[in-house]
Amino acid sequence: MNSSEYKTDDVEQLTDHTGLRILSEHRVAMENCERVRVYWNGKREESFFDLGMAFSLKKPIIPINRYDVEKIAVPEKKSFENVLLVLDREAKLKSVNDIY
Repeated sequence: MNSSEYKTDDVEQLTDHTGLRILSEHRVAMENCERVRVYWNGKREESFFDLGMAFSLKKPIIPINRYDVEKIAVPEKKSFENVLLVLDREAKLKSVNDIY
């Protein structure tokens, strides 16, 4: 796992029968990375949890499938999709500002 970037599907999923180990591994990985990449479709409960965890850790959040998120989002309506798009823009601005 790359320590600068964490994708939420980087954790082995098959042997955890409750989900607690997976969430714990996600948390540790997120704590130790610079930014978090998430796949978002607005339906997977674990995606909501991962988004909240990354947000609370103040990590830059980048949607892997931004185009799909844009298709789901309704402009000027409160939604996780719009939050994710704003967080993605902020992550990109921070990345550009870190370069200069």
